[in-house]
Amino acid sequence: MMRFKKSLTLSAVFLAVSLFFGGSSTAQANFQVKFEFGAATVTIDANGTVTTSGGASVLGATITTDNTAGAKEINVMNLVVSTAGNTGGFKISATIADSNGPGTPFAATIDLSSLKIANQSGIAGDSTLKVTAGDTGFTAPVGPSVVLTSTISATASGTNDGLNNKVVFNSYLDTANAQFGTPAAGAAPTITLGPIGAGASASGNTAVVLSPVSPPYSITQIAQFTLDNGDKFTDGSSGTTVVVPAPVGLVLLASGVPFLGVGLWRRYRKQA
Repeated sequence: MMRFKKSLTLSAVFLAVSLFFGGSSTAQANFQVKFEFGAATVTIDANGTVTTSGGASVLGATITTDNTAGAKEINVMNLVVSTAGNTGGFKISATIADSNGPGTPFAATIDLSSLKIANQSGIAGDSTLKVTAGDTGFTAPVGPSVVLTSTISATASGTNDGLNNKVVFNSYLDTANAQFGTPAAGAAPTITLGPIGAGASASGNTAVVLSPVSPPYSITQIAQFTLDNGDKFTDGSSGTTVVVPAPVGLVLLASGVPFLGVGLWRRYRKQA
């Protein structure tokens, strides 16, 4: 287990949030990103704690974290996730993985951006890297219903020669507030991109209405990247967002105001 940069204010901030909402210390947020290839696993949290298993190592990687409430980040450069005895594995760089936990009245989000992945395992055929990101202790937004939106995009290298390169993406909201919780009742529809040809890009998004939702809850997203040996995704991003749907009447009122103004202005000009 290794420790990197660590924020000193997280515990105090989230303890205050937990007490304010009547929760216990178990409701404190914990933003984590987990990389898995075969038996090799690397888990990084926003406190700067890195845990490895299955022969995985973080040697040669640059990892920085920030656990500021509302703007938590995990940045990874040149991380190689490989099983014991395999010097290849998957090489990953994610410029920003972030969470705005414990959320705002308008939205709760987790995101990955500038995601670069290369399959350098040396294993013939396709291999899959699984990237899981999740945060616990979201206290907002809440309501009788919320909308869970899931979105992902990927760009394949122009030098790829594999025919089955693809991405499978899932997003979840867990009212049990479990780390990496994936309840079927809180799942957005699965997104499948591919096959993604050399030099091509693909994207997709889905949404689902969930109810009821009360705090605290966790958000998790899971991306499975399948690449032929030697192939790469040169760019990618993903996001999971929770928002409260606006009342229909409010939407109609808001949409009607500009047109009402234009109508009055036109009538005034005609009379003049």
